[in-house]
Amino acid sequence: MSQVETLQAHSLAPRLRKDSPTNLRPSVFEKILQSCTTAVDPESLQMELHYRSKNPFQTGNEKDDSSLDTSQPLNKPQSEIGSRRRSPLTTSGGIITKRGPVVEQVEVPFELKLNVTETQFVVVEDSASWDTNAVILKSTAVMSYRPNSRDKILSCSLQSLEVFSCSLVAEEETALSIIDPMTISIELNANPLPEPKVIQPIGLLDAQGINDNNVLLEINFNTMNIRLSYHDMKMFLAILNSLPQQALSASQMQSASTNSRYSKSLLRSLEELGFTMADCMKALDVCKGDRDEAAIWLLDNAKSVKIVKKKKEKQLSPTGIELKATCVCLCLIDDCRDADVPLAELSFNGVSFHQKLEPHIEGRATFQLLGDYYNRSLSGWEPFLEPWRCNTEWKDYKDKRNNKLAVQISASDVMNLNLTSACIEQYQKTKMTWTEDYYRGQRFVMDVSSSQRRRNPFIPFVLKNQTGCVLWFLTVTVSPSRNKVCNDWIRSLATNIASSAAGIHCFVYHYLKHPHRASRIFASVSTSFSGADLSQAIELGIQLENFETCRELVIPPGTTKYKVKLRIYDSSGRLLELVIRITAKIGGSLWLTISAPYWLVNKSGLPLVFRQDGARTDSAGQFEEHELARSLTPLLFSFADKESANLCSMRIGKSVHGPVASPQWCHRFSLESGVGMRQLHVVSRMANRPDWVYNIGIKVQQGRGRYRDTNIVTFAPRFQIDNQSSHKLAIAQRHLTKDQAIPNPEGHLTALPKCKLPFHWPRLDLDQLLCVKLMDQANIHWSGGFRIDRIYSSHINMRDDEGNSFLLKVEVVLQGPTFFIVFADAEEMPPPFRIDNFSEVPIMYYQTSTVEEELKSYIKPHTNLRYAWDEPTLDPFITLSVRGGTSGTYNMNKLEEGEQLCYENFIFLGATATFNRQRTAGVDLTGEDLVMDCIHSSYIVFRKKEVGKRSQFWRMTSHGMLEHEGSAPPRDPRKSSTSLGHSMVLDIADIAPQPGKCVPLTLRKPDERRCSTQTWRFTNDGRLCCAAGNLSVQAMGNLQEGAVAVLGPGPSSDSKLAIPEIMQVSCQKSRPGSGLLSVRVHMDGPVRVLQITDICNRQLKQRPDHEFAEWQVYEETSKTQSEVKKMDQDRNIEVSLQLKGIGLSLVNQQPEELLYALLRNIMIDYTATPTSVTVDASVANIQVDNQLFGTQRTVMLHITPTSKSDVPDNTPALHIAAQRVPHNEWNADIYKYMVISMKKLTLQLEERLLWKLLQFIGFGEAEGDIHKLDDKECDSNRALVAATSVKTKRYYFGILKINTSRVTLSMLTASKLSADLESIKHALSVPLIRFEEAKVDIDPFIRHHPFETSKFLFQEVLLHYTEELKSQAAKILGSVDFLGNPLGLFNDVTEGISGLIKDGNVGGLLKNVTHGVSNSAAKVASSLSDGVGKLNFDSKHNDAREVIRNQHSGSSGGHLVAGVKGLGYGFVGGLTSIFTQTYEGVKDDGIEGLFTGFGKGLVGTVTKPVTGVLDLASGAAHAVRDTSRSTSRAQPPRMREPRCCYGPGGLLPLYSRHQAAAQKVLHIINKNKFDEFFIAMEQLRGGREDNLHALISSKKVYFLRDGEHDPENIVLMVSHDELLNARQVETNAKHYIEMVMKGGNGGGAGSLRRPQVRCDKQLIAQRVSQQVNYAKNLFDEHNHTLLVDSPQEDWD
Repeated sequence: MSQVETLQAHSLAPRLRKDSPTNLRPSVFEKILQSCTTAVDPESLQMELHYRSKNPFQTGNEKDDSSLDTSQPLNKPQSEIGSRRRSPLTTSGGIITKRGPVVEQVEVPFELKLNVTETQFVVVEDSASWDTNAVILKSTAVMSYRPNSRDKILSCSLQSLEVFSCSLVAEEETALSIIDPMTISIELNANPLPEPKVIQPIGLLDAQGINDNNVLLEINFNTMNIRLSYHDMKMFLAILNSLPQQALSASQMQSASTNSRYSKSLLRSLEELGFTMADCMKALDVCKGDRDEAAIWLLDNAKSVKIVKKKKEKQLSPTGIELKATCVCLCLIDDCRDADVPLAELSFNGVSFHQKLEPHIEGRATFQLLGDYYNRSLSGWEPFLEPWRCNTEWKDYKDKRNNKLAVQISASDVMNLNLTSACIEQYQKTKMTWTEDYYRGQRFVMDVSSSQRRRNPFIPFVLKNQTGCVLWFLTVTVSPSRNKVCNDWIRSLATNIASSAAGIHCFVYHYLKHPHRASRIFASVSTSFSGADLSQAIELGIQLENFETCRELVIPPGTTKYKVKLRIYDSSGRLLELVIRITAKIGGSLWLTISAPYWLVNKSGLPLVFRQDGARTDSAGQFEEHELARSLTPLLFSFADKESANLCSMRIGKSVHGPVASPQWCHRFSLESGVGMRQLHVVSRMANRPDWVYNIGIKVQQGRGRYRDTNIVTFAPRFQIDNQSSHKLAIAQRHLTKDQAIPNPEGHLTALPKCKLPFHWPRLDLDQLLCVKLMDQANIHWSGGFRIDRIYSSHINMRDDEGNSFLLKVEVVLQGPTFFIVFADAEEMPPPFRIDNFSEVPIMYYQTSTVEEELKSYIKPHTNLRYAWDEPTLDPFITLSVRGGTSGTYNMNKLEEGEQLCYENFIFLGATATFNRQRTAGVDLTGEDLVMDCIHSSYIVFRKKEVGKRSQFWRMTSHGMLEHEGSAPPRDPRKSSTSLGHSMVLDIADIAPQPGKCVPLTLRKPDERRCSTQTWRFTNDGRLCCAAGNLSVQAMGNLQEGAVAVLGPGPSSDSKLAIPEIMQVSCQKSRPGSGLLSVRVHMDGPVRVLQITDICNRQLKQRPDHEFAEWQVYEETSKTQSEVKKMDQDRNIEVSLQLKGIGLSLVNQQPEELLYALLRNIMIDYTATPTSVTVDASVANIQVDNQLFGTQRTVMLHITPTSKSDVPDNTPALHIAAQRVPHNEWNADIYKYMVISMKKLTLQLEERLLWKLLQFIGFGEAEGDIHKLDDKECDSNRALVAATSVKTKRYYFGILKINTSRVTLSMLTASKLSADLESIKHALSVPLIRFEEAKVDIDPFIRHHPFETSKFLFQEVLLHYTEELKSQAAKILGSVDFLGNPLGLFNDVTEGISGLIKDGNVGGLLKNVTHGVSNSAAKVASSLSDGVGKLNFDSKHNDAREVIRNQHSGSSGGHLVAGVKGLGYGFVGGLTSIFTQTYEGVKDDGIEGLFTGFGKGLVGTVTKPVTGVLDLASGAAHAVRDTSRSTSRAQPPRMREPRCCYGPGGLLPLYSRHQAAAQKVLHIINKNKFDEFFIAMEQLRGGREDNLHALISSKKVYFLRDGEHDPENIVLMVSHDELLNARQVETNAKHYIEMVMKGGNGGGAGSLRRPQVRCDKQLIAQRVSQQVNYAKNLFDEHNHTLLVDSPQEDWD
């Protein structure tokens, strides 16, 4: 009998409580569960629950499929739900076997099935508003629970699972998908398949290893597409930030509505007694809130409830997790501001994840990773990470010895990364826009409309009309097979003139005469004149503000490129010359650019007046208002006086100090590029008053882009204060700080927090040192003076009246001509010094050479304090002193053990009983704290202890004598007391002890004969005894003040009675500690520590040392230091990375691959503990290939190969070892060490690659608006850079070491560069000379304890290696080509002789000598050939020679062939030189060119044959050199061929070795014409004899036979100029590619040529035809594309 029950629900809607008003509720959403509003059928089911049970009974071969659907309520079965069937592997009562009989178990089957349809889970951003953003998870779930099943205990299928974001008020309109609809299968498998392992039989007991409790949670899905946009991430952050506030509000509302009368703690205290909450609240109501009365009431009237702890049942928890997915794709979308395009995509393919949870955690995962970014300029995806498969394993160790997580990542594939110019540009733009929008959104509240975000349509095209006329356009869509051009909407344009006021910072009124045209144009804006007749002369005039007079400029017809000056005059008749550039553009228009030679930008805050040095009047454009205040706009300036020098001078405006002062003109200065400073003096007309002096910084830089004709001169204050601290500061020159009673007298500046103000020295004749003081702290003194005229970073120390230190961080940063003095809170960075007093006594400290008493302070025992110099200009020494002891001075720049400090630590001989007495009321004590005292050398008596009283001080000598301190003069504690002639020791008054009598004690001089009564010891029972028998010191009579100390008989040794109080004498130190202190200076991270330690508390601790592994290194520690937590209680992480390699490909904008860097066999070990993070990385091999076409050296960087005589070196090419100390205190990273080691490297630089790399990183880019003209923005940018320098992250290294071995350098210059590379070379002005194999030995870069920013450290490393290269200039000069590389010849001969002497290698000697001589001859001949070639003045001839060299370079035979060809080409050029040069001259320059061309031809007749002969000599010498080259000089091949950079749509494709090889074939057959790029290569026919390939390029289609890649193997070559289209045809059951070509006579369609090429398959013919048509369309598109010149084009 079976039973099936079903529960169906159409709508579930639990509601929240509505006791409070709506505006006070934490959420406006009343229902937490409700039916979907988008349901089509209101009667449709939303949730359906099925339950089926079957009573157990015995059955034979019967089958019952009957079932009954009822609507009875759901009842829980009586059987235990958690029970399930065991594994069929059973055990019998005897021997364990795998083949035991299976015992039939009849169990009650149980199944629970739950269907939930169209369910949504909504998370809102703001629960207090209906109009809020939300994230919605939508799915249909089907879940089945079968606890008695053998395998699938739980099955869950999530169908149509999707996640999207929207605005709740407009869900359909604003819905944006985050996770696309997908299906996820989740199963709890109790009988998973075993893992494939190699099983070895070990006997019958192997059954014990089988675990029958294995439960695996399996998760499977196909593809998961995740889309995350910028606004989605902002919304997720807002939701996460709002969750704590929502939870807090809800809990507060709940507590206020339910338990508002009584507190939770009060109710909990009563509930813990065993009563219900209702009874507790009733008791409090009856007892009016009294807890005690309520407890009594509960005991009498309420029934106690026993709290029974439920026994935990064994739950069915999974022992492992397994996840398998076909693909997980994460797509990032940039929807910031007006953008709405993809950004990047990261895909995980073939994901397999397995995690074990029992008995311990371990797992593994495998996946293939690839990444793409979206190229916006080409509207397509390009790879930045090529497919890479990775394996990951991890294991968690938890035992007594280890508590760590070990992770191992390995990969058998090389991780290839592509870094393109488009990717870098997109990253920079996205970072800038996201950062600006994010911080702008934090400052401003977003409006409601911004929350209702909709996806914007993608707009692929933008039309810009720069013609000056109205244009009409019509969009036409054509099929790819039709070449149709629409001419219906073409309108002829009139010739126009476009003008731009690029270098004018005000509006310009310009006009034309004949015909009359006039217009007003603002700064940096372009306008145009339409309808101007350029066949006639044009008169141009310009008027500016205050410049009404102009001398018109006449532009003659036919002007194409010209630069001229235009003269205008201000209202005072002063001249200003403007620069006008005239450029002819495509279409017959003229482009006029108007600029001023100089801008004078005044940012000093003072009125400045300028004039040309030597001129009689001020410069044009300056009037009375310039004497009164600073001009906000730049002053247009030019050198109008031609007789005076082109130098400028300036002065302060007359209104600054009024009529009592006379401003003076400063010393003249240049307006060319550079940074300088001038002092502006204002002479006082009052007696005994020094001049006012203002320091003004000057920065001159040439404008770029549209401002390239203007030098921008910026005048700013030399010093500017920037208070970034939280304190109010007083700032003054040092001489003004002497009178501290005046809070803010004249000359003191007040800087509020976040305040910026300029600073000028009040007195230049006094010390130029700045002092600072905190004004928001009481009784603070001025700091010491510090310099502000150099880059500086440190802390400033200020003291109060009690000597406490207050630190302030100061940083001096140079930005342009201004020094920014930035103050920040000291907590931003670690202090420069710290003083640790681990001794037992207070220590006085102060900076040496300071005399002020308020600068001397004490540091208490067992404390530390932060410290900075009180006077930064004094020497870095600190003086320490101990009260009553010695003092020492310590250099804080030297990490060493310093001079020890000593202090006298006397002892008191005290009566022990008087120190242990308790003061009890009514008891008269006769004495307290009594010690032995000696006054005037009389008897020893007991007196009250007095601190500092010398008559009570005693000293125990090494011989056991008690020396009295008060009877001798004070001595130096550092000197040992070897002589006791001047001291008195404790002795008895009689000649000898009297048996049974007490003898008074007194002082005597030391005497060896009285050693029995002058030698003392303290016994274990608390007595002071002498060496003469059992006699002890005791008090005569009662133990009270004034009692005489005597030596009398002590208790017997066998007495068990307590020692009388009068005999108890103990030793008490006057001061704690041993009296000897050790002082040393050491580093604690970036802090220099002056550590003071008692000599008895020191201990040595062994530590590991990574540099000296064979030594045992010990360091000193202190027992008082805080101990580190035990490592076994902390968790460690170990990560091991084993990669086959990482490759990096750089692709520029053209696009072309610049270089490919490959790091092979990478091993990285990462260990993280609570106290340190250690990284050890090694790279076995490094090689960087030069991927440019036609390069002279295919490898730019590689490991220098070793010769046979060298010792084998198995060390890695690159090794990095570093250890970082984690901390959260400062914005800094602390490294104990970082050591970078490299093997011998060979670096071969080519000039063309060098300039292209600089171009790739952004050097030399044309910037249109390089200078923003808003003063506030400029000032804020400069101030921002200065202010952030204080908060910039810093790095500390205990030791930073970069070991570089010998580097073999080569520089290969280029004979000809493109225009863009020439501009970069001209901008750098770096002359390059050609040299090869200069062996440079570079010293390692070592820095101890640096604490700087990353930028500063990088500059330090760069400066070090620059200086090292300069020091090796002699070796580089000895390797230059024009000298024949004499150093290389010497090295070759030396190496040959060394091999002959050591090994007797005669052949090696001959080989090395031959190589050296041929190498020198080849370089000399090549240099002469290039030099003579420049004399023929024929660039085409020299380019052809260079092509011949590049085509045949790379082998010895190739060099010889190049030499022979060069000889022939030289003789042919000499014979035809007169005719060709004369023709070229007439063609270019007309009649004038006839004579110049003929002269060049005559010269070429002689020089060209000479260059041919030299080329032959150079080629022959190169061939001999390469033949005799040893293996140690062998050049490694490229790791891979240059990639094909042109894919479909011009996008960068994935790297393909097939395409790279085909591209190489293309360059071979087209003789290295690199402007023809590869598109595709397909095999048309197979077979040994009938093998045919189709090679498709951007210009031609080649059909090639298999064999040598030679032009002779070309069967058919079709140019895209002649090609119309290609198509697939079939004839006689054979498939052909038909190439439709133009006829030879240019006739109509009947004269077309139709060559056909047979293919093996129809699919091949179709694919090749499509590729040919695609290449043809690209060719036509390129020919019809008009490249418009930029108006910002560089003229030079």
